Amino acid sequence: MVRVVGSPLVLAAVGLCLATAVYGAAVQDTPITRLDSPAAWQKFLSKMATSEMDYMNSEETENQETMMKPEGESASGESGESREELAASVETTGANNNTAVSGGAGQNEATLFHHLFDGMNKDLANVFNLIVKNAAEKQWWRGENVCIDRQEKVDRNNETDTGSGGVGQLNQLFSFGSAQFSSCRHSPSKYVCTTTTHKRDESKTVTVTHQCCHGYRRINNKGQCAKVDLKPMTDLMQEVGGAEFMRMVKSVDMSDKLESENLTVFVPNDEAVKQYENEMFATNNVRLRRRIEDNEVMTGESFKSDLSPTDMVLAHVIPGIVDMNEVSNEEVLHSELHNSSIRMNVYPGEKEAVVTANCAEIKSANNPSTAGLVHVVSRVMKPVEKTLIELIRAEPSLSMFSQILENSNLTQMLSEHPHMTVFAPNNAAFDKMESGLRNKYLRGQACIKSVLKHHIVPHTICTAAIPNKKRSTIDLNGEWLSLERDASGTLVVGDKAHTETSDLMATNGVVHIVNKVIQPKSAQPTSQILSQSNHTTWLELVQKANLMDMIDQTVNLTMFVPSEASLNEPATKEKLDAMSPEALRDVVLYHSAQPKVCSCEMENDMVVNSTLEGQKLQINMFSNPLFSGLQARATVQCARIINTDEKGCETVAHEIDRLLEPPTQPAVEFVKSNQNLTVFSQIIEGTKIMAELLEGSVEPFTLLAPSDESFKNVPEADLNTLKEDKEMADTFVRKHMLEDHVCCSSVTPVMWPFVNEASNLAGTNLELRRDSAGRVHFGQAVATHCDNIAKDGVVHFINKPLLPRPSQLQSGGIKVTDPTGMQVLLFGI
Repeated sequence: MVRVVGSPLVLAAVGLCLATAVYGAAVQDTPITRLDSPAAWQKFLSKMATSEMDYMNSEETENQETMMKPEGESASGESGESREELAASVETTGANNNTAVSGGAGQNEATLFHHLFDGMNKDLANVFNLIVKNAAEKQWWRGENVCIDRQEKVDRNNETDTGSGGVGQLNQLFSFGSAQFSSCRHSPSKYVCTTTTHKRDESKTVTVTHQCCHGYRRINNKGQCAKVDLKPMTDLMQEVGGAEFMRMVKSVDMSDKLESENLTVFVPNDEAVKQYENEMFATNNVRLRRRIEDNEVMTGESFKSDLSPTDMVLAHVIPGIVDMNEVSNEEVLHSELHNSSIRMNVYPGEKEAVVTANCAEIKSANNPSTAGLVHVVSRVMKPVEKTLIELIRAEPSLSMFSQILENSNLTQMLSEHPHMTVFAPNNAAFDKMESGLRNKYLRGQACIKSVLKHHIVPHTICTAAIPNKKRSTIDLNGEWLSLERDASGTLVVGDKAHTETSDLMATNGVVHIVNKVIQPKSAQPTSQILSQSNHTTWLELVQKANLMDMIDQTVNLTMFVPSEASLNEPATKEKLDAMSPEALRDVVLYHSAQPKVCSCEMENDMVVNSTLEGQKLQINMFSNPLFSGLQARATVQCARIINTDEKGCETVAHEIDRLLEPPTQPAVEFVKSNQNLTVFSQIIEGTKIMAELLEGSVEPFTLLAPSDESFKNVPEADLNTLKEDKEMADTFVRKHMLEDHVCCSSVTPVMWPFVNEASNLAGTNLELRRDSAGRVHFGQAVATHCDNIAKDGVVHFINKPLLPRPSQLQSGGIKVTDPTGMQVLLFGI
């Protein structure tokens, strides 16, 4: 294992210098209060405590022009309420509501500024005070016509709570005192502050809500609460473009209900109601034609709409007041019709957020009436009572898709997941497929589960969420799925799958019926994935080795594919051309392994079984602790993995920077058979470490083998002693053996005072570094031939034997190891 080490003293000194420089640049020549005595510290801490209380009681700057965010997030504000105000009992009031703040009068952020930086430039404090003053004027919840609602909840701590977590366990932390937590949230229509106080035996939560009183509102979410002209609900409907819906309300005698109760109504505009009526007329004509063909006797029921006028109105009515500024993405409301669901979604738009109710876009929101709110929507909302899987099963054109879902055991997910989007191919889409592949899908083969998951997205996507620009989302496989509109406005999904029916709402999501089965990469054969990623040379080798069917049909497979550049290097190309078909087959098999290992599953020293019998592949991960946030570099058999996770059907491919050759010898045999390592072979012969290597008890390891040329500078007497004294030779060899696999590609440049190091079998640490020329150094030796893979380890040729040397370095520095094991170079000693 390669480690990066450094002295904590040096690190602390560097940090202190940086902190001093930053702090000095910030305050320049400003006098600083000295904290050089316990009394000074006490005084400073007391001042800090006072300042904190003043700060908590002061008003925070808020941006009143808060825009609606995607995913229903509203901009949050800091607490502007004093603790005393939150604890006080506040009655719901109307105009001129100015609550006194105990202990906070006259205090603001400038006070905190003076407390902490007494003696600093007064003009800067004055500017700060001016900013705070202007911000306070914008705080609409402090203005007139604001009503305040206070709610309190107390949770008592029972004996049974103490061991089960939750409030009881939290209160145990405050057995000898109390703790208070406050937070505030600011939206265009509300300012809500929550304070939770934990004591030994109880937890109390106080929520204070500021909002414009009924009959008042912030026009366009700006300014103070202004009075608005309130009209009866039915009159308002006609005014905002819902005259057709208003007539329907009156026709079923529901005007009194809408005027007497606090309700929220989603009103389809006139165009939406007319479109709905035309659809019902067309549906009735189809029913009529079918019943004439079946000689069915016609009755009044034959022409009945799926939705009665009364049910249609109730399906658009929500009890209570629902402000569109307060809804969150995927929030589910329930209508007055059999508690049917209305799903709210909030999407980012080009200028402002797009808000939908059951995928009907809200065209005009928060229109106040005398009794409630009216939101104008772009379509009639039918009652939603079925889950996704129930909706799919009930649709005749989705019978094949439904059957495949059943065979793939995905129906429970579509019943229980709280919000999903399903792009469901209709029967015609499956009929257009090649019959052999379609039959495999129906039998649950050919990676059909990956195909199905490519058609499912784990959140609700309505057609209104996709503008003319192309968008992308993530499917259940973790793969990208593109979404766009064509010239006619039809939603197009993935590889040109057009929606034929959009926005079929379920209680837990939405279904769009598409006219094509979308093929994800993760369901394609491995050969097709490699062809698309331009690994044509490797595919030619696979074909030449007669292994194309193997890579396409083997499941749970990992393939390490050499890059095109590495395969076209003259030496590699010559080597491959000279291979027999049997040798080439072994090389191709050696590059594949089981099980399937994605990059996120890779670990250091991971060993996987190669598909070449008797061979294993070792994966190593290397990272620099100084930059731990960066992705770790990975190698397999010391070949760098340069691209990862090309997924195919039951396979994954990783690109590597060189060709892998199956090792044929253990390290000892490799040394003995190499003509450039004869001296080192004589030294290792007969040692204890040689016996351990032959027994296989030292894996994994890295052997640094000095070349014959490197021993020419060693005195002959010393060299003869190494060859004859096997105990000394054993120590010498162990000094050249590193624990674990250390590849040359794992050795990275590091800056002073840090050093790379690795432990050897002699019990000492060896410094590793890469110089500016890219050469890898092991101690004072340079690697001349890297990454020779043996069956049991890695062998590097080096240009100098690692003989004992003085501890004092050539540079005059001394390496010192502190009690924690970290090392630093000390100079001037």
